[in-house]
Amino acid sequence: MPTRYVGLRQADSVDYAVRTQKNVYDTHGTLVLMWGPAIGGTQETIEIARRLLRPLMEIDLATADPRVAAEQAAAWLAGLTRLGRTVRLNVAGPRASEASAAYERARDILRLLFSAVAVV
Repeated sequence: MPTRYVGLRQADSVDYAVRTQKNVYDTHGTLVLMWGPAIGGTQETIEIARRLLRPLMEIDLATADPRVAAEQAAAWLAGLTRLGRTVRLNVAGPRASEASAAYERARDILRLLFSAVAVV
């Protein structure tokens, strides 16, 4: 296992819904990067976060300006940070087969976001 994954634990279940719920619950917040209206697993992730009352931010990659979206996400993340604590972030969104154009836009926004915040 690459050293960057040390400390991570694989979910015991092969059930997608169980793994999604665990990802939402075990992190400080979920950033959903979608392309248009959320569908399938992306919508399920949003519903789980809302049901569990977990912090959630949604960005529509189809319409968002990458710089503005990254700034908004950075401000949202700053609100999740307390006393300099490391924040565990769950990032969710559609598969490439569902929204092939989303990958580049998500990559751009995440690069801008992570360059704006301290990443450990």
